[in-house]
Amino acid sequence: MEISNVLNMKSKEKQNLRIESDILVPQYINQTECVFNIRKNGILDIGSRLIIGVKASDGNTQLTNTAGVYAIIRSATLRTSKGVNIAQTQDVDYLLSINNNFVEPSVRERRGVVANGTYQNYQYTNNEDDSIKGVLTYAKNPKGRNGIAADTTDLVQREARFSISSALSSEYSIKLSQLFPELFPFQIPLFLLDDQLQLHLTFTSGVSTGSRGLNSTGVNGVGNVNTGTVNLQLNEVKLHSNHLYFSDDTMDQLRMMSRSQTGIIIPYSDFNLIKNTYSAVNDPAEGASTIVKHRRNLGLSNLRLRYMLVHNLMGSISDSIEAQPNTRAGVGKYASRGPMTSDCGVEAQIVVNNENYYPRALNTYAKFYQELEDVYGIPASIPRGGYCAEGSVNDSQALSQIGAGNLHDINKNSAWTNRVFYGTNQTNNIAQNFIMGFNFATSKRDNVGVGIPIGVQPVEFLYNHTYTRGNSGAILQRIFCCVERMMVIKNGEIMTTNS
Repeated sequence: MEISNVLNMKSKEKQNLRIESDILVPQYINQTECVFNIRKNGILDIGSRLIIGVKASDGNTQLTNTAGVYAIIRSATLRTSKGVNIAQTQDVDYLLSINNNFVEPSVRERRGVVANGTYQNYQYTNNEDDSIKGVLTYAKNPKGRNGIAADTTDLVQREARFSISSALSSEYSIKLSQLFPELFPFQIPLFLLDDQLQLHLTFTSGVSTGSRGLNSTGVNGVGNVNTGTVNLQLNEVKLHSNHLYFSDDTMDQLRMMSRSQTGIIIPYSDFNLIKNTYSAVNDPAEGASTIVKHRRNLGLSNLRLRYMLVHNLMGSISDSIEAQPNTRAGVGKYASRGPMTSDCGVEAQIVVNNENYYPRALNTYAKFYQELEDVYGIPASIPRGGYCAEGSVNDSQALSQIGAGNLHDINKNSAWTNRVFYGTNQTNNIAQNFIMGFNFATSKRDNVGVGIPIGVQPVEFLYNHTYTRGNSGAILQRIFCCVERMMVIKNGEIMTTNS
């Protein structure tokens, strides 16, 4: 029997619910990692959250717009004190920067800036200094609302509160349900466990490298490394854990279930992270392009695969310099680079159980966007100019690629213009948020068996990428594979298995 059936109150009479909240300090913490011990009482609630205090190195430092404070966390693991891993998310900063594109824009505008430091909302404006259609921008008052004149002097305002005081820092929060987005229902009955539940975190090492933040003036340091530094305040890292207590009858029923022959079964999903490295190619001549065909073995044998998310980072493959300088305009190292061509420039196919999953390889932006929408069931809130390079504007990067091949369709009415964005040309954001998604689940519900079963033959990823002049660097490709798991709680023990 599943715990969700017991805690489903729709078919039951109303009962009292008591909530206790703990503010936990880490058992152990340094600039590399920390560990929290969660009290073994009640039922751990989905609303539990991590509190992080950060401080800017100077007044020009700003968080990246899609990752915000997520850039602090490298990995998150939920395990028992005996070492049984329940869920583990590697490169969680990249995953959350992807997921943030699917938060409703009005929620991002109201809460993102305050809660997690993200601010990738954009609005069209019509200003005399911009092109006929206007410019895709984020500003405090771009349309002159509330009787106040339009303010578009700076295309990106420092709306995210960010302290540079030696005495104060800015606090942000990350929910446990964000660190482990596929662990549902995230109401683990702690009172049934013999072992302590622990949250293990590792932190990024991006101090003084620009990987956590940006220099809002656009000035880069030695080697074109962005010098914006975000400092983690160790004494301000806390965990707010919420513990739920239902009626005595419900708690007793859960206790009896855990002592039954089958125990309590909780279906959920977790992520396998796979990294592919594609070597740089010789920089093509102006107006020319180079297509490279890649074929990678992803493994995943004998698992059930629900979906895949793909992020392409172009540039140096290191933690200190993870992206080329022109990807640092707002998005920073979390830029997922799409080809800089007027057509799609990408082709993808997935081989499952020795058969092509798609009748035809995906090779249009419309198809890629549709597949990405199918993963979440809602469309991504990504501006077209950020998702692809179709209709790019007359900027220096496009001019170097026009030539006889005419790879760029120059359009002065495009959303992106030559206005300044974080001290760099706004057109540097073209195709910097090209995220691919591939859905294999038959249902969005967290039931066992909705993913596609993988046999003994590994999954293969066939990926063709078009390189153009100035966009021919190495690619570090992160593939987040969501696979089904089952958790069993029985006689005080917790066990996890593949479904």
